[in-house]
Amino acid sequence: MSAAESRSLRRAGRSCRQRHPMNGPGGSCVHCASAGEPLRVRRCWWSVDMTGLLYVYLTRWDADLVRRQRQISPTRAIVLAQAERQRDVVAACCDLADGAGVHRGMTVAHARALVPEAHIEPIDRALHDRLLRRLARRMHRLVPIVAMDAPDGLLLDARGCEGIYGSIGQLISSVRTHLQAMGLRARIAAAPTWAAARALARFGPCDESVTTAPVLRRTLSTLPVEALGVDPDIVRRLARVGVVNIGQLMALPRTSLGARYGPDVLLRLDQALGDAIETIEPVHAHEPIEAERMLEGPTDRLDDIMLVVRDVLETLTAQLHRRSLGGRWWEITLVRSDLDPLVLMIHTSRPSRDAAHVCALFRHRLDRLPLGFGVEGVRGRVRITARTRDEQQSAWEREHVKQARIGTLIDTMKARLGYGCVRRPALRGSHIPERAQVYERVDRLDTRGRAEAPLPAGDRPSILLRRPIPTDVSLLLPDGPIAQVRLEGRMVRVVRCIGPERIEGEWWRASMPGRDYFKVQAEDGRWVWIFRQVQTAQWFTHGQWG
Repeated sequence: MSAAESRSLRRAGRSCRQRHPMNGPGGSCVHCASAGEPLRVRRCWWSVDMTGLLYVYLTRWDADLVRRQRQISPTRAIVLAQAERQRDVVAACCDLADGAGVHRGMTVAHARALVPEAHIEPIDRALHDRLLRRLARRMHRLVPIVAMDAPDGLLLDARGCEGIYGSIGQLISSVRTHLQAMGLRARIAAAPTWAAARALARFGPCDESVTTAPVLRRTLSTLPVEALGVDPDIVRRLARVGVVNIGQLMALPRTSLGARYGPDVLLRLDQALGDAIETIEPVHAHEPIEAERMLEGPTDRLDDIMLVVRDVLETLTAQLHRRSLGGRWWEITLVRSDLDPLVLMIHTSRPSRDAAHVCALFRHRLDRLPLGFGVEGVRGRVRITARTRDEQQSAWEREHVKQARIGTLIDTMKARLGYGCVRRPALRGSHIPERAQVYERVDRLDTRGRAEAPLPAGDRPSILLRRPIPTDVSLLLPDGPIAQVRLEGRMVRVVRCIGPERIEGEWWRASMPGRDYFKVQAEDGRWVWIFRQVQTAQWFTHGQWG
């Protein structure tokens, strides 16, 4: 291009922007093209407007995580608490609790009164931050650059991905579908700047919004000042003088605004409008730990297939050793010649780098699966890893050796009996005997710091029935000592009785009356735990001492 043609093109561009200022530096002008002007005017020399910066606001991140982990019914409210000034206050809640009037900062006692059936537990902020980082890594399947905005936000840089998805709107739909599959609700916004996308996602009128540079100022002008992320004290000071939205803030003189309220207000405003740079710290995706072996031809011999599986697992464990990691979730895919690929997954109770142990677990699964006309290849992958530490070898058996043997036993039992068939008792925060303990699946061997309630202070039987059994009792007087009790279908004389011990029902459960417990000794020497319901005067057997 000659110098004269270049000057002509720049003059045409300036003329276009003078006639159509809303086009700005955003690219070609459809008005001039439709008016019959030369086609080269559409190839403007200024930069193209980009709106590929996405912000994902996970509206109920903490509550959705607990519902997903605890498998709580969607019709039951969730309230998460934290200690603050020697009292328990609400840190997060779900939509059901919010609709009943529960809000952040409210005392847990008040929240329990509003939603008596709610699931209440302490919030684990460190765990939720780790899971947010894991979700950010998972988002690399959709966009190349992802960053965290703790405690409940994600920043997605999708610039350059418009051609893959067709439009930013379709990309937003893909992100929402991906989150909904995991039971997560979100508000998503796309804008030319990170600050603008954050403000629209958190304070915008819609769950999904896309704005461009020509209308950015007009879009932000209706949002409250707190959408910029400035200090709450500055927001209150601005509200006292009648400045409640960003439009009113932009109308103030910059010199007086910075002098009165500090430079942070100007910085946040400039970042939202694109006049200042806002940097992010991307979350780097882990390189997948995987291996593959292809055979020269299909084979249905189990021993040959297991040799290939063992070779794949040894390659995976070598990669784990280099990263000082251990595998928790192992996946083996058998490529069958005449059938669809067969995917096998093993979940170990502790991080493992023992290829022989994992191979033995897969062999238990392969013994009873159809292989068709043969297996052509084996692919392996470690889906979930955990940090492990190297242990010093010793002539005497140490604690970590015992833990490793227990973990091997648990993994073998789960492989043979089924993943949900191996359980262990765990304490729960309830003074009702049958609710103070549950049996949970053994997902991991380490249980330090997982107890949610202390052991009961009173004397409790060694054998506790899962549900109390109705029984008959004979009294010497209407409110006198117990003379006989029905055990195993016959009346047995009572030689000793200790009680009563009053255990009131949980006040937020109207259907649970109080109980008077008695520890009685039958004439054959057995000690039995029985109780009488306060309201109905019915008797029940609840356990016995071994």
